[in-house]
Amino acid sequence: MQTQRIVLSALIKSVLPVGILAVLLVCVSISPAAESDSYSQDVEKMGEMTTIDCARCHHEIFMSIKNGQGAHRIECRECHETFHGFRRGMRYEDVLPTCTGCHETPHGESEQMTACKSCHAVPHAPLASLELKTLEPLCASCHADAGTRIASDRVDHGKLKCVLCHSDRHGYVPSCQECHGTPHSQEITEGFTGCLDCHGNPHDLSLATDDPDAGLKE
Repeated sequence: MQTQRIVLSALIKSVLPVGILAVLLVCVSISPAAESDSYSQDVEKMGEMTTIDCARCHHEIFMSIKNGQGAHRIECRECHETFHGFRRGMRYEDVLPTCTGCHETPHGESEQMTACKSCHAVPHAPLASLELKTLEPLCASCHADAGTRIASDRVDHGKLKCVLCHSDRHGYVPSCQECHGTPHSQEITEGFTGCLDCHGNPHDLSLATDDPDAGLKE
């Protein structure tokens, strides 16, 4: 590098006046340092931050919203009106938005039902983050009718955990055939739209023995 500078300096001296020569030599000598010094660069001031600007630092959060495909797929600033304002002595609750600010109390006002993150583990993808093993003890809290019916334990369904049937995801409704196959012949089921025409509510099944005349029917 030193040899290159000497050769370049000699070449410039042979063709340029002394004043211009001095300026060029200074530029040649500091150019490499300027490239390595970020603060020597001119930077335009950024305006209001966009969702894409947020994503450059909060990439994991951005991807959870993107892949979650839920209603939280909105611009970051719609929830985070105050941000990057945390300082010593301040509570995070005073900076971060609360679930109830938008959703109020959709599951009731009990302490259990207002601890949103106990079920919706990832607030940026609240539905996608629902885990059945976490929800199972709480099913009857929201699905009171189903809970009361199945607790009657009239049939074997009452001995099962909810997640054994509702196994794929929250809100999944299985078909009877997934467990029971086709226990009746086509002749018996002909004319019925489905199993529940005879068996009623799947959480409190009606049985043939409920009808004292069942044995007399063809």
